[in-house]
Amino acid sequence: MEIKRTLNFFFVPLLYFFLFLAVYFVYFTNIFGEVNFVSFSFDVWQVIFFYHLSFLLGALSVSLFFSQRAEEKKGSFLLDKKTLYKVLNLFLIISLFGVFFKVYLAFKSFGFPSSLDYFGKVRFAFLEGKLPLPEIIQLIRYFIWIALIFVGILWAKKEKRRFFYFTFFFLLLLLDNFCIGGRADIFFGALCFFCALFLHKRFIENKSLFSSLLPFFIISLLLFLIFIFISASRGSDIKGGWRLFWLYFTGPSVAGEVMIGKFLEKPSFLGGYFTFGGFIRIIDKIFKIFGIDFSLPPLDFGYQPIFKNQSYGFNSFFYIAYLMADFYLLGIILNLVLGIFLSFVFCKFLLKKNIFWFLLAVNFFVFELFLVRDITSKWIGWWVCLFLSIFLGKVLTKEYENRS
Repeated sequence: MEIKRTLNFFFVPLLYFFLFLAVYFVYFTNIFGEVNFVSFSFDVWQVIFFYHLSFLLGALSVSLFFSQRAEEKKGSFLLDKKTLYKVLNLFLIISLFGVFFKVYLAFKSFGFPSSLDYFGKVRFAFLEGKLPLPEIIQLIRYFIWIALIFVGILWAKKEKRRFFYFTFFFLLLLLDNFCIGGRADIFFGALCFFCALFLHKRFIENKSLFSSLLPFFIISLLLFLIFIFISASRGSDIKGGWRLFWLYFTGPSVAGEVMIGKFLEKPSFLGGYFTFGGFIRIIDKIFKIFGIDFSLPPLDFGYQPIFKNQSYGFNSFFYIAYLMADFYLLGIILNLVLGIFLSFVFCKFLLKKNIFWFLLAVNFFVFELFLVRDITSKWIGWWVCLFLSIFLGKVLTKEYENRS
């Protein structure tokens, strides 16, 4: 038991190591995808190695510090049942209003879906700005993400109404995405639920790793079926959907390596435009209210060729590519700080085990899981979730302390 509690402090570096180990295993063996990726120079792999090493050194140093000088809290209190239901009901009302208004606008513009082609058509229109949606409605899906974190707590507590809330919020998220032909928010919302459930079962209830991961495998199967369905709506068969599924797992690393090669030839130093892109865009939207438009360029590298003898490109990139774009090789130092920070947040959660640090741990757990295919801090939604988590965590923790 003592060894288990000590290892808990090393969760962040261990997760990072095995996450990227899985990606490179699939990449080098090509065991699932039957994909012929482009090759890279030794210089590119050298940069990637030092980036990974810097994160692990930062995270391990903090983990080692806390494991030697602190003791994980035994027992905890996140939320009482009454407060938990109050929060969920509030999010339920907000989400219902936002999603149904969004669906109404989508159907008003494109009609009711009569075939699978509808999803592809409405998706292209949405990306091209031909489906105007109010900014406040765009924010609603982020409330559903946060709500699913609280549903994860409810599920871990085995409350009777957990099936109702999970089904309701997940259906709302599906409806919110399907009406614009999207799918990414579904994965992010499911991850919010899984991460909350996993952290509660593994570190609050001290359940076994297998018991804690079981919901992940069930959710993964559900998400895979959804992925195949949406891929079919865009013209792929089941085999093509399976190939695409694994391509989405390894492709971002390959595309990121393509960009790293380009940055080694022509250094880039954008000073944080990608790394803090979501926050920058929130500021931009606030200024637009007052008639000031900065006309920011896209937060994207476009499509990059990742296959041999094929022109087809890929537009998702693992996080190192964004650090290279922002800070070039100085990003190695920032990556060290990132490892320190993520490990610090998680260790504080183990020491405090209150709702404030739990919500932060879930947000940065999701952040770390996405490093293999993106950097979520360039999303407006991730920052909205983080700010909401900080606000709710502070309010709910203070309320509990006042009652006590």
